[in-house]
Amino acid sequence: MFLSRLILNSASRQVCRELTDSYQMHRTIMTAFPDHLEGLSERVLFRVDTSHAERKTFLLVQSLTKPDWDNGSPAFSRNGSNSYLLSEPEVKEYNPQFSSGRKYFFRLRANPTFKRKGKRLAWLSEEDQLQWLIRKGAAAGFKPGSVIIVPEGALRSRKHSAQSSDSNHTHNMNFLSVRFEGDLIAVDSDALLSACKSGIGSGKGLGFGLLSLIPR
Repeated sequence: MFLSRLILNSASRQVCRELTDSYQMHRTIMTAFPDHLEGLSERVLFRVDTSHAERKTFLLVQSLTKPDWDNGSPAFSRNGSNSYLLSEPEVKEYNPQFSSGRKYFFRLRANPTFKRKGKRLAWLSEEDQLQWLIRKGAAAGFKPGSVIIVPEGALRSRKHSAQSSDSNHTHNMNFLSVRFEGDLIAVDSDALLSACKSGIGSGKGLGFGLLSLIPR
């Protein structure tokens, strides 16, 4: 796998737009990958993190295919005061090895949901969100320990129909964004590695599901 770390230019008009429209950010990110990648089973995961101490906004991108940021969107050229990025993207190979029984610090931006009568609905209470994480963890080979749940509010996005550019053919999407962070214990190292590669929960192509782990 490959992990990219990009520092976003918060003064950029495009960045400001895409921070409130994750589908458009997804489209910009995908310009750094081969055109055929969208039709494959590979999922490119990303997450926006804000460091208040550094006063910077970071975009983390995880992929199986190595991205080519230099030949992606013109926004990545870093020319001019309104460029998308503040510095050169950092890209490194990421080959995590997990050990069952070991404790890890984790961060996950997720869209905790459930289905009812064919509709996807959000878990709204903190207790329901924690139980959602526990269930997802059981399937993904980990057990949450101490967890902080940070509500990030509603995230809205717009997806235009491939058949028409008419605004009447725009599909509005709404997501509940929740950040989980704390520690977890690896129960099944293989299942945990698979979850890291594929992501957790719904909205994986829209800035949700990227599980970051650091050994404690």
